Amino acid sequence: MLTSSQKNWLVSLRKNDSKIITTLVVVALLSIVFSWTIAPREVSAGFRTVAVAAGVSAGQSSSGIVLGDFSTNGLPQILASSQTQDFRLVIPKIGLSHKVVENVDPASESVYGPVINESIAHGMYTRLPDEAVSNGNVYLFAHREGNYQGNNIGYFNQLDKIAAGDRAEIIYAGKRYVYEFWRNFVITPQDTWVYNGESNFPMLTLQTCENGLAARLIVQFRLKEVGPA
Repeated sequence: MLTSSQKNWLVSLRKNDSKIITTLVVVALLSIVFSWTIAPREVSAGFRTVAVAAGVSAGQSSSGIVLGDFSTNGLPQILASSQTQDFRLVIPKIGLSHKVVENVDPASESVYGPVINESIAHGMYTRLPDEAVSNGNVYLFAHREGNYQGNNIGYFNQLDKIAAGDRAEIIYAGKRYVYEFWRNFVITPQDTWVYNGESNFPMLTLQTCENGLAARLIVQFRLKEVGPA
């Protein structure tokens, strides 16, 4: 037979066990809620940091387009999921008017290869036109020559013909961005500064191959005006 004090002890123990179980359940529920509400924000913020400050090292692609290796630390290419339909490059001097695909990863040939077989590519991590109005660099790249499914894909074939006084226009999100020729020069595939460098004035940079795949032709413009498309 249990004494009165022993019975009281057992009742007290059962009450404490119930409190412990209740506490554990509450903690588990709070952990689930925390993981739903907080963790996604941390992932998103982490990706934005990588997108702005991605490390660059020299590299070369078989297509001759890549200037460097832009690491995303395995994060998904979420920027490329949102495309602006009216994104077009127009250069009257060379009779060019063609669509541009935005936020194309220049480090992944499986990503940019199909794009530049049909379009001009906007380099991921560089500014979009509406982000480079007071400063910054809009970077576009395309084939110098080539044929794909019977179509000429050398959209930048005559880029070397552009000179002082010539203009380039970008149609983007309902606005027309007018640029005027600034300079051109040739670089090696290892000169990644021209891609990942910033500009203290609004600039458009066009890149294509030069001397086969051995070098890159760079043509740069300064923004002159912005108006309705």
